[in-house]
Amino acid sequence: MTGSGNDIADQSASTVVVAKEIKMEGSPNLVINCNYSVGGVPVPTGIGPTTQGSRLTN
Repeated sequence: MTGSGNDIADQSASTVVVAKEIKMEGSPNLVINCNYSVGGVPVPTGIGPTTQGSRLTN
């Protein structure tokens, strides 16, 4: 949980969120980055660029 006006994950090269629920209060900005080539950590199978594109589900 974070407060109003804060950016979440804006400094990350890539973002992966696996959660049943995300609770944000006070209108923070959730930044989803996908610059997978910048980090030195290998991207796990099933995460990263795909031919299907990104998904946000509810």
